[in-house]
Amino acid sequence: MTGILKTIPAVSLWKITLIQYQVKHKLEKNLKSVAIPLCLIGILPLLASCGPSTAREINWSRETKLTATASEGVEQRPIEPRWALNEVDESYSAQIEQLSGSKFNSFPAHSGEVTALEVSKAGREAFTGGADGRVLRHQIIESTEGKVLVVSTELARSSREILSLSLSPDGSKLAVGQYSSVSLIDLSDSSIYSRMTRFKGRVTTMSWDWQQEFLIFGLSSARVYSWGLGPRNGNAENSLRALSQYRGLASGVVSLVTHPDQEIFFGADRTGNILVWRLIRAEENLGLRVRDELDPSERISDSARRVTKLPLEISHFSIERSGENIFAVTNDGIYRPWKMKGLVPRSKTIIANDAIQAFTELAVGSKPFLVVATREQRIKIFCGSSKDSDLDSQSAELAAISPTFVDSFSEIKSAEEAPVLWAVQKTGSVLSLELEQSLGRNVCP
Repeated sequence: MTGILKTIPAVSLWKITLIQYQVKHKLEKNLKSVAIPLCLIGILPLLASCGPSTAREINWSRETKLTATASEGVEQRPIEPRWALNEVDESYSAQIEQLSGSKFNSFPAHSGEVTALEVSKAGREAFTGGADGRVLRHQIIESTEGKVLVVSTELARSSREILSLSLSPDGSKLAVGQYSSVSLIDLSDSSIYSRMTRFKGRVTTMSWDWQQEFLIFGLSSARVYSWGLGPRNGNAENSLRALSQYRGLASGVVSLVTHPDQEIFFGADRTGNILVWRLIRAEENLGLRVRDELDPSERISDSARRVTKLPLEISHFSIERSGENIFAVTNDGIYRPWKMKGLVPRSKTIIANDAIQAFTELAVGSKPFLVVATREQRIKIFCGSSKDSDLDSQSAELAAISPTFVDSFSEIKSAEEAPVLWAVQKTGSVLSLELEQSLGRNVCP
């Protein structure tokens, strides 16, 4: 099989072709009376031809639709450590675990920034999307010789940037968000089986409901939609009948979280608004709304309830894995949870002294951890707590820290069922780390 293709961006090729065409046309005009074929002039080898000169037709079309390509690109290669700037930082206490750079599995993945990351529940594979328009699947395996290898498969490609990814709860499907498009990939055969294009805007976040009957996605324009995937809700059609809109947010959508009871979902925007909506389907089941597929106004909900309005920008928003709390991480490095029942605020936790680039939760055995990527280009792991405090805020205890990496991080995520951490960098690299072996037994007693 051929390796993953690395292509020159189409825009650059167009510019080169246009310049060559203009130079050639001008030369032909000036040398019209000279009986010398342009092919003899060495400055235009790509466009000139012997004999009478004719302008070459330029194809200006671009393929923007995401196309499945899993049969074309599979690459297997050994993993090499991503060496950092320093291995030991003596400014930290000896009780803090220092994660050696050699413990991180690292490999190049995209030509340009990695813009989206999803991780399987077991943590043995991850999915990435990039500014290069490619969607890749990475699987960590061990060879017969005992070497750790990564198998990277190109699932799909497009001339447009990949903006977001979302893995279905059962791990069988992957949603890919782009500008004015959401595509669904069946991972069993790597085919694109449906696409939604009946909206306009950049898809910044997506969330499946727990029964996989809806895909809720948010845009940079603050709009929120749900796409009906089940037979009762639109059957994943690319039509307005399968699309519902939820209004209330004021700026770009940071994250959307579906509640396990299937009746409500939460959303957060950049400017600090956190809202909760009741699904239109739930209102129909309660008799509060009459289903009329021919009336688009019946597919719009303004029934959002405000959870809070934070005075700071929200960088991350999700639901705790226990299902008991929702939480937001603001750009001042503070972790802010609310109890799911009654939406009562809990004690805040200070996890960083400055803005963080990425955040995720992690569990090693029964111990919860909070993981952040900072502007220092480090990954820091803090002790989490499942107990509430009488204090309004408390400082998280630093448990482990990585070296300073050469590249900054754009996103980090952990597996639900294993202590495995994945991270992606702005320069196109992907890293993974198995923390059960890296964290000592004495951290976070």
